[in-house]
Amino acid sequence: MKTQFHSTRKCFLAISGIIVILLLNWLSPVGPSPVSAQSEATYRVPGSSGTIESFKGLCYGPHRDNEDPDFGIQPTTPEMEEDLQFIRHLTTKIRTYGVTDNLEQIPILCEQVGLECYPGAWLSKDECENRRQIDSLIKIANLGLSTTKGLIVGNEVLLRADLSEERLIAYIEKVKEATDDLPVATAETWFHWLHSEPLAEAVDIMFVHIYPYWDGVSIEESADYILEKWNELKAKYPDKHMVIGETGWPSEGEIRGEAVPSPENQKIYISDFVAMADENDIDYFYFEIFDENWKGKFEGEAGIHWGMYNADGSIKPALVDCVPVEGLNTISRPPRVVEAEEGYFPMYIYKDGCDTTRNFFSSGWMGELATILNDTFSNPTDIIDELSTDNPYSGETCIRISYTPSPGHWGGIYWQFPVNNWGHYPGYDFSNALNALEEHAQIRLSFWARGENGGEKAEFKTGGINAANLEYHDSFGPIPVSPGPVTLSQEWQQFTVDLAGRDLSMIIGGFVWATSYLQNPGGATIYLDEIVLEVDNDGDAFFSLQDCDDDNSAIYPGSEEIANNGVDEDCDGEDLISGTDLPMDSLQARVFPNPAGSHIYFSHSFHEGLNVELVDVNGASVFRRRGTAKGELCEADLSDVPSGVYWIKFSDPRGNILAVRRVVRK
Repeated sequence: MKTQFHSTRKCFLAISGIIVILLLNWLSPVGPSPVSAQSEATYRVPGSSGTIESFKGLCYGPHRDNEDPDFGIQPTTPEMEEDLQFIRHLTTKIRTYGVTDNLEQIPILCEQVGLECYPGAWLSKDECENRRQIDSLIKIANLGLSTTKGLIVGNEVLLRADLSEERLIAYIEKVKEATDDLPVATAETWFHWLHSEPLAEAVDIMFVHIYPYWDGVSIEESADYILEKWNELKAKYPDKHMVIGETGWPSEGEIRGEAVPSPENQKIYISDFVAMADENDIDYFYFEIFDENWKGKFEGEAGIHWGMYNADGSIKPALVDCVPVEGLNTISRPPRVVEAEEGYFPMYIYKDGCDTTRNFFSSGWMGELATILNDTFSNPTDIIDELSTDNPYSGETCIRISYTPSPGHWGGIYWQFPVNNWGHYPGYDFSNALNALEEHAQIRLSFWARGENGGEKAEFKTGGINAANLEYHDSFGPIPVSPGPVTLSQEWQQFTVDLAGRDLSMIIGGFVWATSYLQNPGGATIYLDEIVLEVDNDGDAFFSLQDCDDDNSAIYPGSEEIANNGVDEDCDGEDLISGTDLPMDSLQARVFPNPAGSHIYFSHSFHEGLNVELVDVNGASVFRRRGTAKGELCEADLSDVPSGVYWIKFSDPRGNILAVRRVVRK
C-alpha cells in the first residue's frame, strides 16, 4: 500500500517521481541541486592530469543504506561525525536538508571539525513539521556557531507545490526576524527563480538549482547550458547574491533526451562544471557526496546514483582522479541495523496537533484515499486536519476527518510508527514495559470521538499491519472497538479497546479509522481526540493519566483524603500537604498540578536551599534546579518532555534525598 505523505513528521527531500517528471517535461529544465560559499580552492582544467584540490561546496545527504527519512529513520550522531571528518578533506563547506530528528546535530558537528555549514529547514505540506523545522533552524542560528554561515528555508518547495510562494516568504521572514547577521536563503530551480520576483526579493541569497540531466541536455553541452541559465538569472537579478545550490550528473539511470547517465559522463560533468564555475567565479554546492538508496523510489535508478562515492563510502572508480588526494582514503559506511523502539505507558498516539508527545503518524492512507492522494495534487488537510480547533475534547486542537466515499469504495488511515511504515521497519516493543507491570494490570487503547451532525458511522481498530512481503508486522490485531461500525453522536464519547493479555512486542499500527460508501453514502465529518495507550497498574479502575499514583490502589481521583499524612489520596494536586505543622521526611514538599501539563510547580519548607531534580523511570535527568529557597515557588517547563511517569527528588546540598514525589506528565 502507498502512503500519502512521503513523510509527515519526517519529511526530507521526498520528491515524488511523478510530480517531478510531469513538471520537468512541462517546464523544461528542473531538478535537484547544491549550494556553496566562496573559496580560494583551485580546479582541474578539462584535459589536465591534476585533481580537484577542493570543491567550493558539496551537498550532504547523510542517509546510509537502510536509513530512510521518509520512514523517520535518520542517521546517528556517530555516523554523521564520521562522515564529516571525511568530508572536510573534500570541501570547505556543505549544505544540509533538514534540521530535526537528529539532523540538527550537523551544524554543531561542523563546528567541531571546522566545516562551514548552511543548514536547511525542510518544508513540506505538514504544518507541524514545518513549525519544528523553522524553530530548530532559529535555534541553530542563535547558537552562535562560527562555521554556520547561512540559513536555508525550504528546498524546491515551489517545484513540489507544497506551499504557496506567499507562505514560503512568510517562513523566510519569520527566520529573518528571529535571527541576526546570518544571510537567509531558499533553494529553487532556475525556472522558478525566473518567475518568482517576490521570493527573490525576500531572500539574501538565491540558491539556484540547474540540472542539465533532468532537462535532457547532452553531456557535451551541459557546462554551457548551466552558464546560459546562470547568466539569464544574473541579468534578471543583477544585484542579488546567487549561488548554484545544486547541480550534478548521475552515474546510472534512465536516458532523458540527450542526457545519458554513465560513470564516464559523471566524470566529464564534474570536470567541465568545476572548470566553468571557476572560470566564471560562480559559487556552488555540487550534488552530491554519497549515493543514497532511499531516493530510488522517487527518482528511479538515477536518484540513487548522484554521489561521487557509493553509499558504502567507496569512491566510484571513474572518479579517482576527480577528487582531492585525501578523498581517496575512503570511509566505511556499513548499512544501518534498525531496532525496535522501547515502548512505554502511557503513550499518546494523538494528544494535540503539534505536541511533541505524538508517537504515531497519520501516514497510512488506504483504499480510495491512497488512490486519490497519490494521483493528484490534493492537500492532505482537505481530508484530515490534525490542527482543528472545532470544539476539541481536550487541549487546543483535535482531529477532523472529512471524507465522502465514491459508490462502492472505502477509505481509511493508519496511525503508524515509524511514519509511512507498513512493515519495512520495526515499530515499538512494549515487552519491558509489560514486565514492569503488576500481574493484574489492565492495558487499553482509549480515545474520544464525535460526529459533526450525529449518526456518522466509522470503524476504529488497533494493530493488524501485516504485509506478507515485508519483514515486520504488528504482533496482534486488528482488534476493533466493536464487531461492526460505531455510530457517533454530536457529543464526545470515549471508546476503548482492551489489550490485556495481548502480545505487544511489536506495535506499528497504533490506531486506524476507516469507513465506506455503504456506511456513509453522503459522506461524513468526524472528530477524534486524546488517542492513547495506557494502563491501570494498581487495579483501582483509574488509568495512569488520571491516577496520580498508579502503583497504589488507595490513591485515585475521588478517594477519601487523609489529613496530614503528606499523601494526595484524591489526586487533586493541591494538598500533598494538608497541614503546616507536620514534617514529612523532615520536609514539607508541594508539587502541582499532578498530573502535569506543559508546566509544573514545586516548593518546600526546608530551611536549607534544596536541589530539586525531575528524572524519568530510567533515572535520566529531565530537569534540575539547585539551591531552591524555603517557600520559593519554582516552575519547570515540561513543554518538550514526553508524556509518562517521572519522579521529582528533593535533596539537601550534601546529596541526601529528603523526599521523592511521583509525577505524571499528561
